Amino acid sequence: MGYRAGQCLIRENDEPRSVLTYLGERVMGYVRSEGVRRSSTAYVTTERIIVNKSKGQLSLKAHLLTALLVAFAPFAGPTVAIAIILAIVGIVAIVSVKRRRSRKEWPSMKDVEEGVRLFEAKKGQVLTIELKQPGRLRRGYVRITPLSNEPYSLKIAGKKAFRVASSLMMRFEPNRVRVDR
Repeated sequence: MGYRAGQCLIRENDEPRSVLTYLGERVMGYVRSEGVRRSSTAYVTTERIIVNKSKGQLSLKAHLLTALLVAFAPFAGPTVAIAIILAIVGIVAIVSVKRRRSRKEWPSMKDVEEGVRLFEAKKGQVLTIELKQPGRLRRGYVRITPLSNEPYSLKIAGKKAFRVASSLMMRFEPNRVRVDR
């Protein structure tokens, strides 16, 4: 198996890091983990599992604008209150449309490599992959334990995300996957 080496910048501190891209490596799929404080996306390629920081968080401007509109609504007349409610609905609609558009694009290896890296594990270097199915009131998780590092947990919500994560992990390292329902 051939590979290609290159350099890219880590966006947090602009230090060069070595990027090892395998020839023929492609993205098989991805699963998003969305949280209040931290969101990430796990990309499963033919050679690696790469977890990058997500770009899909709501912007601070949208949060601030919505908060200001809600704060001033009680002091406004009925006509202005209706306009404020319509503005909030508009903000939510615009943000959700932007998210849907960004989800439709299939990520390329270049997109994955340029992301802010949180975790990476190569095929053959994974000790276990544990999957816990989400319940009604709790999230599930994917916990990846590499041979050389601490385990990395990715929280998942919803049965569809669990099915996608389970399928991807089975395609990546079927002998290392353990599903807990």
